[in-house]
Amino acid sequence: MGNAMYRMVNVYEPVTDGLIQSLRFNGDLTDNSGNGWNGTYAPSGTPSYPTGQVSNAISLDGSHYVNAGSVQGLMNYFTGNVLWTVSCWIKTTVGGYAWAVWDGVANHISLFINESTARASRSQGGGGQYIDIIHNFCDNAWHLIVCKYDGAKLYIDIDNGTYTANVASTWTIAINEFSMYTLGYVYFISASYYTGLIDQYRVFNRVLSAAEITSLYTETADGLLVPKRIRNLRHYTGSAWVRDRAMRYFESGVIEALVLSGETIFDSTTAAQISISKLDNTHAIIAWLDNSYGTAIIATINGDEITYGSKYVFNAASTTNTCVAALDTTHAIIAYSESSPYPGKAVIATVDGDEITFGSEYQFDTTSSLNNVKKLDSTHAIIVYTDKGNSDYGTAIIATVNGTEITFGSEYVFASGTTNTFKRHALGILDSTHAIIAYGYPSGGSTRYDGTAIIATINGTEITFGSPYIFFNYILNVPTTYIALDILDSTHAIIVYYNTSDKGATKIATISGTEISYGSACIHGPEVAVYQSVCTLDTTHAVIMYYDSSGTDRAEIKIANINGNAVTFGTEYILNNNGTNEMDSAFIDESKIVAAYHTAYVGSNGGRTKVVTMVEQGAWKRVNL
Repeated sequence: MGNAMYRMVNVYEPVTDGLIQSLRFNGDLTDNSGNGWNGTYAPSGTPSYPTGQVSNAISLDGSHYVNAGSVQGLMNYFTGNVLWTVSCWIKTTVGGYAWAVWDGVANHISLFINESTARASRSQGGGGQYIDIIHNFCDNAWHLIVCKYDGAKLYIDIDNGTYTANVASTWTIAINEFSMYTLGYVYFISASYYTGLIDQYRVFNRVLSAAEITSLYTETADGLLVPKRIRNLRHYTGSAWVRDRAMRYFESGVIEALVLSGETIFDSTTAAQISISKLDNTHAIIAWLDNSYGTAIIATINGDEITYGSKYVFNAASTTNTCVAALDTTHAIIAYSESSPYPGKAVIATVDGDEITFGSEYQFDTTSSLNNVKKLDSTHAIIVYTDKGNSDYGTAIIATVNGTEITFGSEYVFASGTTNTFKRHALGILDSTHAIIAYGYPSGGSTRYDGTAIIATINGTEITFGSPYIFFNYILNVPTTYIALDILDSTHAIIVYYNTSDKGATKIATISGTEISYGSACIHGPEVAVYQSVCTLDTTHAVIMYYDSSGTDRAEIKIANINGNAVTFGTEYILNNNGTNEMDSAFIDESKIVAAYHTAYVGSNGGRTKVVTMVEQGAWKRVNL
């Protein structure tokens, strides 16, 4: 991973995969997950932190509570039918709502405790589903209560499997349903508080296993959890005492892990054909179809948080085949097709802060589809597309930019046959005069697509092509589709694709002049991995995203580790659980990308983003310091 700086996360945490919030109450309400979702004490005053089960706890007196997060993206982790786990230690003689995500009109997800019952709920208007454990947990003893939801059932686990139950839970919760997220308080008909102690409150964006729950249950204060190796302790913001002593426990060998931020929404209605491109280390431009209109927005990245400017329409008519490429920090080129007969057009976006203005539109083709555009330099871009007016041949053209004006060179055919990738053509820039294009090319029939790549050499506005090189041959009923690629260095690219034989597969392409050779196929998605995207972080790491349409109906993401032509894959993480079937990603720095995607929440196919950070992390062990 070169000399890049990597954020060290979760020094204390026994379970890190999918951790999105961790309030440990060690003298403050800091979120120790590293995601920045700190709590606040309400309505006023200063909380007390007496001795807890693990270290310290927060004491709630029946008139105060913790606002655990006002960010809508955090509350949306509980909406739709997404997977989640919430765990905490409680100690009480009175009980109440230990935690709740709610809206003030009896729609809520919560944990309630009284003298006879512990109840986990997914409630809608007073109905919905809940599960009860009949037992007195108001006994002034510590109890670990874990609630989790797997998309079909709601579970409760108390004291490491001592008490367990589950219930079918099918209520589909609309995005933006909730307006409050609190520990120790709800207000439906009237105010209801919790009285007692809470320790080690954690939220995960997945379902924890029994073994992971055991690791939470056995966590004690007689030691601290430290990684066997920490890449950069300057990124740890906890106590110097822990940092200095953790230095003593360095050992060789690390793994790469992904940390996913909360989900933020840039379009809450209907978003399609999403494309994103980096402007600088804190800004990206997103282009998409908003109810069929061509639309763009600026995303501002601050650590793991994303905020947006206003939406700006670049084509107030039916639009399709949208793609965007930043030319410099304040300019981008957007290519798209209008409605039938689908003329291919391009426009320059000028960015000032989070505001966007557009120049005139310029037409590059009479009937284009599956467009993609990439920057060659600050005044030139290459556009590749299927030319529907020329027998669906794969075609490329150079765009020259002067201010907001665009002129085009001649069209050049790279594939004299119907090219198809079932999404925009895969395109990567090797240097300012060379590009690699990957596509499906018909082999003996219009739907028998060989996975093929070709090198384009650019001289001014002229383009020449080397020979096509096949990376996957069509076999019986196994075409190559959903192709994506990104550049590792000037002579190597990573290509991901789908076919019903290999499922989701990855190959490394090695380029010598205009010749291409390939390594063996490495399977990254044994499921039906479609609508794929790949984004390189450095020469040996990339992030792969895909939609698993084999039944889970969710978007998944993982690290690809590249060693020559060999590729191995890290842990699979869930990007989104709600029918995400269009996605793109933008490189931000050598440890971070922004993932942009559409998601099929009930009543909404809106556009969303997450910051995805790669961290180096060792195996965990308990040590007495």
